[in-house]
Amino acid sequence: MASTRLWPTTPRPVCLLALALAGAPLSLHAEGCARLDDPFQVLDLYLEMERSDWDVVRRDVTFELERPGLFRCAGEEPRPVMVRL
Repeated sequence: MASTRLWPTTPRPVCLLALALAGAPLSLHAEGCARLDDPFQVLDLYLEMERSDWDVVRRDVTFELERPGLFRCAGEEPRPVMVRL
């Protein structure tokens, strides 16, 4: 049985040139969270809260209930936040 390629092969220099011209960084992971508006980075965002508080928030149909939590981006220190949908 012959194998079928799903993606056409493109020479690596052409891909690198296309990325350079588009202004995209070659690294996909952010080194920090200083530039949240950069669409060419991947950020690790974390939200921590009590399981019971999360259940209250996600089942709220009024969209008015808030519960405390901790939010952080990558290696930054957690910040206290109020969470609601």
